[in-house]
Amino acid sequence: MSRTTITYRVGQKPDGSSLLRRVSVSIAARLAGHSVYTVPNQSMLSTLRLHDVVQLDESAYVSSAIQRGDVVVYRSLKHDNMLLPGRVVGLPNETLELRNGALHVNGLEIPEPYVDGDAAEQPHSRVFGEFLVPNGHVFLLGDFRDMSEDSRFIGPIPKDLIVGRITHAAGQREV
Repeated sequence: MSRTTITYRVGQKPDGSSLLRRVSVSIAARLAGHSVYTVPNQSMLSTLRLHDVVQLDESAYVSSAIQRGDVVVYRSLKHDNMLLPGRVVGLPNETLELRNGALHVNGLEIPEPYVDGDAAEQPHSRVFGEFLVPNGHVFLLGDFRDMSEDSRFIGPIPKDLIVGRITHAAGQREV
C-alpha cells in the first residue's frame, strides 16, 4: 500500500478548513488505496489550483493504458525528480500540433473544454509545430498553457516516469 502524507505550504500553518480538507482527502485516498499529492504550481489552472490536495492513484496504469485527457503526475528529470502534474494530450506515434491555440492530433482538432483559450496570451501557448511522439513516451501539456513548462519545452515524457493518475481534488471533485 502507498504511504500517505499530508504536506503544507512552507512557513504557514493550515487554517481549520484547510486542515479538514487535507485530512478528509487523506482518509478518502487511503480508503481507496491511493496516495496524497499537493499541487506545487499553477500549470493546471483551472482544473487544479496551487496547493490543491489531490488523490493520486499510483496503480492506475498497472492494468490499463494511459489515455488522452488523463491528468497525471510525473517525475521531472529536469527538476531533480520533482513530482509535477500534466495532462496527457499525445500518445506514442501520434503527431501533435497547436494551431491558433487549438490542439490537433494526427490532423484532427481535439476539443479541450478544460483550457481557457482566451487566457493563452503567449505565442508558445497558441502555436507549436508538428511533433511526433516517440514510442514509450507521452506528450503532456498544462491546462494553463502560459504558465506551464511542459512537453513543449522539456520534450515527451517517458511512460516509466509517470507516477500515477490524479483522480480527485480536495472537496472530492473528480479530475
